[in-house]
Amino acid sequence: MGEALPKKGLTDARWEALLRTARLIFLPLALGCLFYLAWSARHTVIAVVESARPFYLVAAIGGWCFLHLVSPVFVVAALNGCGARICYRDALRIHVLNLPARYLPGGIWHTVGRAIDYLGQGIARNQLTAFLLLENALAAAITLMFGGACVWHFQATHEWSQIALLGALTAASVLILIPIVFQRSALVKLSLVAYAMSVSVMVIFWFAAAITFVLFAHSFPTAIDLTSLFEVGGAYLFSWGVGYISFFAPQGLGVFEAVAGSVLRSVLSFGEIISIVAGFRIIVLFADAITWAIGVIVCKLRYKGATSG
Repeated sequence: MGEALPKKGLTDARWEALLRTARLIFLPLALGCLFYLAWSARHTVIAVVESARPFYLVAAIGGWCFLHLVSPVFVVAALNGCGARICYRDALRIHVLNLPARYLPGGIWHTVGRAIDYLGQGIARNQLTAFLLLENALAAAITLMFGGACVWHFQATHEWSQIALLGALTAASVLILIPIVFQRSALVKLSLVAYAMSVSVMVIFWFAAAITFVLFAHSFPTAIDLTSLFEVGGAYLFSWGVGYISFFAPQGLGVFEAVAGSVLRSVLSFGEIISIVAGFRIIVLFADAITWAIGVIVCKLRYKGATSG
């Protein structure tokens, strides 16, 4: 029995190494495919971009900036529900100042940076672990439940419809099981009220994210069928959820675009619509950069005011 532990540890280490290798291989492969598709469809993409409506692009950037104000609300609800104590201002500061870490290879460093800062705020490790599990489980469950239901409802004959329905039902089951697991967990005891608040904030966040994508889609009316805005928003949520649970794809890169290109109705070819959808990441990048810059300026002004006072 004493020899079983090293063997298990070695197995875990091998799985971690395999996951790192898969991510390292998939990232350049996904980027290469996206660049290839964009280059192949460049004439169509250029024509679509030239006819874009800038107002909706700016609105989409503003919408994603707003989401950075919502994220800390979930942090406060979930962490305090796990027995920790953190205020909205600290949660906002930690979230915003760590935004550049999102663009480091691996796709995990924003979470790592926030976790380190939360520990610096006096959050216990068991509370932090419970929070991170809750955050990731809810993000996947809510996007797949609502997104999968929309894809199944609006595209009942589509090849993705049955997968979307299965994803929605599985995600709904996960949402029911989460509080039961936490009640029996040795980490923390999460009350039903705290869980309901966390779920509510997460739902608001992802509905706002879907609206932001719909605004982005409105920028290219010749590329994406906008007959049903719920269908477009649901397609985004489902695609993001599938990308999120694809452990081999950092931040769902390539997977999100491929699924969205499959489920969105469009007169464009698969490669062309993927190239357009990939542009949403540029919107997110701009919004992240703007929010981070504002955050840095505000923090410096507050520090300057505190030292001069």
